[in-house]
Amino acid sequence: MELVIKKNQATWITFPIVKDDGTWISGAAGLDSEYVGYSDTGEPGAFADCTNEASEISGGIYKLELAQGETNYDKIDIKITSTTADSLDQLIKIRTTDNDPHDNPTATALATVDSNVDAILVDTSTTLPATLTTIEGKIDTVDSNVDAILVDTSTTLDVMLKRILGLVGSNVCVDYTFTGDDNTSASIYVYDTKANATTHNKSDGLLYEYSMSCSFSSNKPTTSKRLKES
Repeated sequence: MELVIKKNQATWITFPIVKDDGTWISGAAGLDSEYVGYSDTGEPGAFADCTNEASEISGGIYKLELAQGETNYDKIDIKITSTTADSLDQLIKIRTTDNDPHDNPTATALATVDSNVDAILVDTSTTLPATLTTIEGKIDTVDSNVDAILVDTSTTLDVMLKRILGLVGSNVCVDYTFTGDDNTSASIYVYDTKANATTHNKSDGLLYEYSMSCSFSSNKPTTSKRLKES
């Protein structure tokens, strides 16, 4: 049998006195109650007599009152013996705890908890309203930064799409010039609009310029030309 009780507090325990055939003994004679207490990391020593002696409640069930000092250990072993024929020694193991979950909190303990909660709530910059205000400020900062990114010159989505669109079709203008027997130089210009590609004024909407040269072995051009895709 193993019990759990509050440490360092007088208490009662109950138990049967049993014969070797498993039946309970009523009116057990020559009862002797002993105990040994030890720590969680300690080793049990010799048994000593309990302050009080076990007595029968009824029908083979007995009780024993443990004194306060006898429960001031992490673990306690209780041994009850009887001189009645064929009776078995009863060993009860007890583990103690500092706090009893059934204890009601005292007014002093509740006041301490209330004081601690109040201290948390008024702690500078850590109250719930202050924390929420800080979070709100950070969200506003993020929102402001996103707005700044979106309106940043030449980096808005609209402008980037125009640049991408300028790489295709009607916004491309190509110039090439025959410069020698077998050599031709050429430049590719990409504008932001078809109109600017048509006028081909580099100061108006030019997005990209690429120059190259090539050689011909036959059918080489004889004049300079400009090509525009439409």
